[in-house]
Amino acid sequence: DGFQGAVAGNLGTNTNAEETNPRVAGMISNTWGDFGALASVAFSQKNSSEYGSNTYRWRQVRATNGISDSVDADTAAKAAAGELWFARGNRYSVWNNDQERLGVTTALQYRPSNDLKFALELMHGRLENTLDEHHLSTGGASSTALGRIEALDYIDNNGDLEVVKATFSNSTIRTENRSDYNESVFNQITFNTDWQISDKLGMKFQLGTSSSDYDQPRVDKVNLTRQGGITTDYTVDRFYGQHTYDFDPADMAGWTVKDVYFREDYIATDFDNGKVDFDYSLDDAGIISFGANYKKFSNSGNNREDAGYVETKATPLNNGVKTISDAVTNVYSGHPYISWVQADVDELQKFYGIHDLALGEDRIIQTNSYTVEEETSSLYSQYSWDSMIAGKTLRGSVGARYYKTTLTSKGVSQGENVTIERDYSDVLPTLNLVYELDDELLLRFGASKNLTRPSLNAISVSANVAQMTGSPGEVGKITIGNPDLKPFESTNFDLALEQYFEGVGSLSGAVFWKDIENFIVTEVETKKFSEMGLPESLLPNGATVDSLFDITSPQNSDSSTIKGAEVAFQRDFDFLPEPFNQMGMIANYTWVEGTTLYRNVQGTGLDQVKSFPGLSKQSYNLTFYYE
Repeated sequence: DGFQGAVAGNLGTNTNAEETNPRVAGMISNTWGDFGALASVAFSQKNSSEYGSNTYRWRQVRATNGISDSVDADTAAKAAAGELWFARGNRYSVWNNDQERLGVTTALQYRPSNDLKFALELMHGRLENTLDEHHLSTGGASSTALGRIEALDYIDNNGDLEVVKATFSNSTIRTENRSDYNESVFNQITFNTDWQISDKLGMKFQLGTSSSDYDQPRVDKVNLTRQGGITTDYTVDRFYGQHTYDFDPADMAGWTVKDVYFREDYIATDFDNGKVDFDYSLDDAGIISFGANYKKFSNSGNNREDAGYVETKATPLNNGVKTISDAVTNVYSGHPYISWVQADVDELQKFYGIHDLALGEDRIIQTNSYTVEEETSSLYSQYSWDSMIAGKTLRGSVGARYYKTTLTSKGVSQGENVTIERDYSDVLPTLNLVYELDDELLLRFGASKNLTRPSLNAISVSANVAQMTGSPGEVGKITIGNPDLKPFESTNFDLALEQYFEGVGSLSGAVFWKDIENFIVTEVETKKFSEMGLPESLLPNGATVDSLFDITSPQNSDSSTIKGAEVAFQRDFDFLPEPFNQMGMIANYTWVEGTTLYRNVQGTGLDQVKSFPGLSKQSYNLTFYYE
């Protein structure tokens, strides 16, 4: 009761960033009779730096720039036919991020009686990120270093022929310097009521709204390029390659300007909800719960882009000049393994007369501008009871929820502004039973039907076309939403037996079965740009309407069944002498089996039945703790 307050602070450090990161938080509260208030503020700064070697995916690419006679004929034939998988990017990279975070909360409460309570809660959050990225990478078709192949080794990884070491001459090498700024702002207000209407009837009411706005007004990139030799080696570590060059990447000789790139991103998300819940006691017969819920999600966004300066687009100053000098470049030495020449983002923009270029609405990518709204109304009822069967306690609950969802998705499709509306509804039943065989031995059974809706971004009418290098044989990339995507449903049954050991541990075993419909997967289909119905204005540099693109989209998969069993054990080591009697152990083992159909695997046009996405057939954990 009365006034209370607290202040806390700490300092952290990051050895990579070599910065000190402060965090401070404070809270105050007070009460005045039936009224109370609480407020808190937290502020932090964080500087981080990440570096290493990385590749972004692997791809089958045909070798079209020559193969040395020193490469054996069989390997050369496979490379020429596009049967080998090459790492993309082969990058040495550094990511730096300076972050500021602010959080403010306020809660007001009024309690006129023990049976009635009102609360108003407000929240504000802001997150700012200032980022810079630095990369020394390979270019070429699909960002794969396919110059002339001088040497090549590959392995057979379950039928996929992966190149683990190779030497290339006359490859395209690039350096990228990228500067970003983004801000996220979150606001929320919620009103709650908790009312015990009578001895048997209680009610809870909630009404709330929230908004989250993401603004990224700066994504600026400058790229340098040159030709040279590179050896990529993934034999030591398949995930983090080692790369050596037949030239000094820190020497300005040979480097020229490739392009200057600008992008802005804006996303707005709103959520409104209201619900009312009632509990009615039937005395010894149990409790009936029922209520209604309404919620509305809305999400909109757009991207603005202006790309290709120097490479394909004229600049106000020094048009066509690609040679570099100390005035617009520097040697980046932030990576501990290697240094390289990079362009200075600000100075190169000034050199071409396009510094801090602001992108107007005319630069909005129409096919990536979208609005999605999802409204759901639902009613539910549940009966909970506690009874005796054969002299033993049976606890349980049975209920059902009816829902109706209306979806509206707006965007550009086939060059036209479109609005897609649809709705769906269903009843989701649930049953839970617990039978107490004795005080410490429980038998549980559960049956339910669950629903998981796709993300708003997945159901948007949008298409995002990635930039291309213009290299021969390159396959472009387009990511699209799917407004016809269905939510995935699962029907679940599980049975478990649990033995407890006088408060010091437990042993349990369970079996489960799930039937899954419309699980959401990502599919890739290769098409010509002309078959997509997209405007030619979206074509990346160097691409034509006859260029091939990998179209990535979310799709509903076929029905799947998952079954499995699990065993779990937990025990305090109270039988050990002090202080070891405060130790304990947790162990569990799970076996699961489930498959699903994968369509057009790796763009081959073939369908395969394989393990369910993200599913491990066997998993186990062992944890020791001290309390």
